[in-house]
Amino acid sequence: MYKPVFKPMFKGQLNSVPWLTIGLGAIAIAIALLPETVQSALIFNKATVMSSTPWQFFSAHLVHGDLQHLFWDVLGLLVVGSMLERMSRTAWLSALAIGLFVVNSFLVSSFSTIQYYCGLSGLLNTLVFVLFWELWDREKSKTAILLAGLCLVKIAVEMQFNEAMLTSISWPPYPASHLAGFVGALFYVTLHLIKSGRVTYSPFEPLPFSSSRLAALNPTGCQSWRNEMSRLEP
Repeated sequence: MYKPVFKPMFKGQLNSVPWLTIGLGAIAIAIALLPETVQSALIFNKATVMSSTPWQFFSAHLVHGDLQHLFWDVLGLLVVGSMLERMSRTAWLSALAIGLFVVNSFLVSSFSTIQYYCGLSGLLNTLVFVLFWELWDREKSKTAILLAGLCLVKIAVEMQFNEAMLTSISWPPYPASHLAGFVGALFYVTLHLIKSGRVTYSPFEPLPFSSSRLAALNPTGCQSWRNEMSRLEP
């Protein structure tokens, strides 16, 4: 009996048409049809975005330097975004919101070395790694873990040489934004684990090295430590 070499990464029930992904891609294409003067006002400008052009926090991710830049970003969005949205529209929206916050925070920080930014690639990396996480969390897909590792290697190589590995576009690549997108995915995973109860944290919980914890582990040693500290007090 024939057995497929590659098993499907996701076996659960998928949602219907990924309208959010299609709509976002359509907006990016529509913006590319606008006059260049209008598109220039939508590009992220670090000098003005915090004061007079806050819309660039959103619009910059949908503006592209040329048709090739637009093609690869929209293609990646349609592939990755459609897969994630069909699995969970909530995950798609959460990943996009967190990615926006993290990538934008990085772009306005002192760690960012560029003045202008545009394109979907930063947010795409958040969606990509969130997709891999969802595939692992739901299906324990080893293929997803392998692909995530390859994507991390790609980001590391791009940052080392400051060049895009798979594309060549007129707009200067900025691999650090890809790393910021990955950090956004880490935020998503952390919040997901806390919400699901698999990771718990309380600011009122005693620290692992608190005296109450030490007393429970080694009452005699902890009491000796307290006696020694009391001798040192004036």
